[in-house]
Amino acid sequence: MNNLIFNTTASELKSSMYGYNQGSLTLQQLQMDTSGNLLVGGDVTVAGDVTITNATLTVDGDVTITNATLTIEGDVTVAGDVT
Repeated sequence: MNNLIFNTTASELKSSMYGYNQGSLTLQQLQMDTSGNLLVGGDVTVAGDVTITNATLTVDGDVTITNATLTIEGDVTVAGDVT
């Protein structure tokens, strides 16, 4: 049975998201942790603005900001050195 067309129970309709791995030239399913947070490994390049609203950004590692401005509204907690 084709569940996408014939399933009338909303809780049974599911989907998966995939990303293209440029290194292996394959599609890979995106992974979540046990709390439902998206797991991201490796380098992340962002072109454009990023807005985080009513949430927490946790970084385990180094953050490099080049030719940009960082604006923070609210409290900042830093554990370790800031240079």
